[in-house]
Amino acid sequence: MKKAKLKNVNLDEIELGDRYREEYDVEDLLESIPEVGILQPISVLDLGGSKYRLVTGGRRYTACAELSTGTIPALIYTDLSELSIREIEFLENYQRKDLTWQETNKQTAGLHKLMMEMHPNDWSQRKTAQILDRAVGGINRVLQLATMIENFPYLATLPTEDQAVRGARKLMEGALAKSMAKEHEAKATLSPAEADEGWEEDAFIATSRHAANHFRIGDCIVSMKEMSDSDLRPPIALVEVDPPYGIDLKEQKKGDTDHALDKYNEIERADYQQFTLAVCEAIYDCTPDNTRIIYWFGIEYYSVVKAALEETGFSVDPIPCIWTKAAGQTNSPDLYLARTWEPFFVATKGKGTPIVKRGRSNVFNFPTVSAQRKYHPTQRPIELMEEILDTFAFPGAIVMVPFLGSGVTLRAAYQKGINAFGWELNEHNKEYFLAAVENDIQEYKDSYIDPPEELETEQEL
Repeated sequence: MKKAKLKNVNLDEIELGDRYREEYDVEDLLESIPEVGILQPISVLDLGGSKYRLVTGGRRYTACAELSTGTIPALIYTDLSELSIREIEFLENYQRKDLTWQETNKQTAGLHKLMMEMHPNDWSQRKTAQILDRAVGGINRVLQLATMIENFPYLATLPTEDQAVRGARKLMEGALAKSMAKEHEAKATLSPAEADEGWEEDAFIATSRHAANHFRIGDCIVSMKEMSDSDLRPPIALVEVDPPYGIDLKEQKKGDTDHALDKYNEIERADYQQFTLAVCEAIYDCTPDNTRIIYWFGIEYYSVVKAALEETGFSVDPIPCIWTKAAGQTNSPDLYLARTWEPFFVATKGKGTPIVKRGRSNVFNFPTVSAQRKYHPTQRPIELMEEILDTFAFPGAIVMVPFLGSGVTLRAAYQKGINAFGWELNEHNKEYFLAAVENDIQEYKDSYIDPPEELETEQEL
């Protein structure tokens, strides 16, 4: 790019063209320009014949036009490509403090698209994130929202980005989740080369493609009774049990408008002891010796769950592990503090498989999943489940999940190279789970530029 020349240009010789910014607030410039002039020249592209195209400086140009200054100082370029023009305009505008969230979203999505055009074989969301000094997850959120705005323009009329994201997620709960679930199931019927060209040897994607088979619809107690401890090779090494808590979840989550609560299967308090014993017996009968059990429970049922595990034959650590979270809730804030932790027992059939992270604290500190990102009312953060698997399960182990719920334990297992399966009564949950798995796969691919080489390097490390 040649060095730009500085000169005063007539305003009527400048073409605006398509701009990232569509509206300009120039009140401050209307006051400052008559007093101090233009402190920073605009940038233009010389089109020949005393015609120029505006590259940067839309606010300054608009203010001068309203003030009828006639001319404006400009840096004149003669060799900018269309892509370079867009890049320069974006990078200048992105630094501004007065952009609306709609403009920021449009520009970020525009820059990513632009860079994909400039570097078709060497660009990813990770690189866009690096340019803008943002997290990859944040860029992914922006791009998803930009796509939703294209399909549902009313989202751009909402006052804040968070409101737009919430609106988009409500739409995604239906149409997009259904579409992604169908896409995932369709790809599962293809050969690895057809479904994921260039990723055929990747273990995470290969395992994730079988998610529909791992997420089984049915009663876990009935299904476990039909199994024997010799059905799987290698045998089950870990069972993660997250049963209904025997509480009125709608009452506990008062004020939560999540319609999924209407489809949540709960257990009556009067039936909880017998239900817990039946679960423990079914798990004991279908697992081999030395299986380790993770059993979540509501603290009021500490004695009930511990007694059921011990009566069945499991050895139980009487001091439970604790998941602590930054935010909690209570329906009686005048009487009680917010509940910000949940317990789970660690039990073993026989000696249990060795703990991977020996000596680790029994406190797991992870924030809850934000309401905007939940697709299930009791969904736990995937990072928590990954840490639990890292602590108790070796890579290549088989994990059984009797109560799948959101299926987040399966998703965490895929990330850790662990095989997992389980059951869920609510078929509605499976669709959202498969959509989440397909999104995990796409985000995984987006995190790499050149899959084969980078994957080999990371696996070797």
